[in-house]
Amino acid sequence: MIGRLRRAVLGGLAGLIGLGMIAQASAAPSPPGLKPGAPAATEDQGGGESGDHDGAVSDATPKGMGVSLRYPAQWSLTAVDGHTVVLGGAKGGADWYTALTLTNQQNPAPDDPVAGTAVLVTETLRAIEARTVNHERLRQAPFHYVNDGPGADGEQAVIRFMGAREPMRSWVVAIARTDIPVAHILIYTAPDNDFDRGLPAAQLIVESLTVRPAKP
Repeated sequence: MIGRLRRAVLGGLAGLIGLGMIAQASAAPSPPGLKPGAPAATEDQGGGESGDHDGAVSDATPKGMGVSLRYPAQWSLTAVDGHTVVLGGAKGGADWYTALTLTNQQNPAPDDPVAGTAVLVTETLRAIEARTVNHERLRQAPFHYVNDGPGADGEQAVIRFMGAREPMRSWVVAIARTDIPVAHILIYTAPDNDFDRGLPAAQLIVESLTVRPAKP
């Protein structure tokens, strides 16, 4: 069962994207890097301690989400509703206050789905800014989808802001689909000091996400 503080961290994220889930994430600038555009890790700010990801992974195909993905075996995956799942570290572990949400949203530009993801990322950033203080957009850039299936490129951004109790950072990724007017939105959120530590786990999830064809 998710503890009160973690519920508060996860609960915010949903509201930000209109599905019920903000989180509170932020830290030093982490511009998208080279792989499929993950944020480059800054200096370790957690005293050199690694996160919960030890290399063991689990595979998942969340019902109704239209994707398959991999995530650290020590993490949990919880379905919030038919179009939202939350992944997070084990209770009491190094990544307990770290969360990644995956949601499906209508693409506002079905004739140009990649452009539509830029709109969705910008709207998500604005939603975060409307509900937080001391926010700063650190970077926004294209995201390159490299896996199989009807996925396409998208958009990503990193934003820093003040959460309810401490500075936070979020990495927002939107991946377009070519078969239906839907985009997959992933938001990795962690306390400022823990963002880099949990980043490898978030990268695993984002980089492994494979879009599955929509059922007729």
